[in-house]
Order: sequence, then structure tokens, then C-alpha cells
Amino acid sequence: MTAADSTARTLAGQTAWITGSSRGLGRVMAEELARLGARVAVHGSRPDSPTTFGEGTTMDQLSNDIARGCDADVMAVHGDVTCEADVARNVAEIRQRWGRIDILVCCAGGDIGAGGTG
Repeated sequence: MTAADSTARTLAGQTAWITGSSRGLGRVMAEELARLGARVAVHGSRPDSPTTFGEGTTMDQLSNDIARGCDADVMAVHGDVTCEADVARNVAEIRQRWGRIDILVCCAGGDIGAGGTG
């Protein structure tokens, strides 16, 4: 076993929710946390958020792609992070599946080049 092998899954057993992970830095962070062994909830404002920049068709497709590519447990959630009810729904969905959230990465809200549509 190499040093890289022994640290490859250092986040095993941890649950991460990455807001704004339908594209860009959020997506890259979701992929890396999944590679490190975390269970990952990817998030977009809408179920079709990845289409904004041609990075996929749906959040479910994105979660499946990351799960397969990283051999990880990944789920998709969507909602407006400025809406308390949407955030509460997302938290409930994640907790229902995995029981808790250990890591929160906030990447939502950039809309760089999207004109507020992503």
C-alpha cells in the first residue's frame, strides 16, 4: 500500500453538501470530496441547472456521473439557497438519506456569465 492509497478515502463516512455544485468550482469540489470518500449531495437551483453552461442535462445525471467516476455515494438536491423553505427541504432530503451533514461548502450564487439563470 502506498501513502496515496492510505489517504485516498480520508473522508469516508462523512457527508458533504456542496451548494452551487452543478458546474464550475462547486462541481470540482464535489468531485474531489467524492474521490476522498465523502458521501456528496450536489446542488443546483433547478433540476436542470447543469444545462446553463452545457455541463449536463440534469442534477440527477450530474450526481450519477460523479458517483460512477469517483466510486462514491452521491445524490442531487435543488432549490434556492436564499429561500429558507428550500434549504430546509434540502437538509431534510440529505438527512433522510445519510442521517447528517458533516461538511458544508457554499458555492451558490456566482452566476458568472449566466445572467442570473443558473
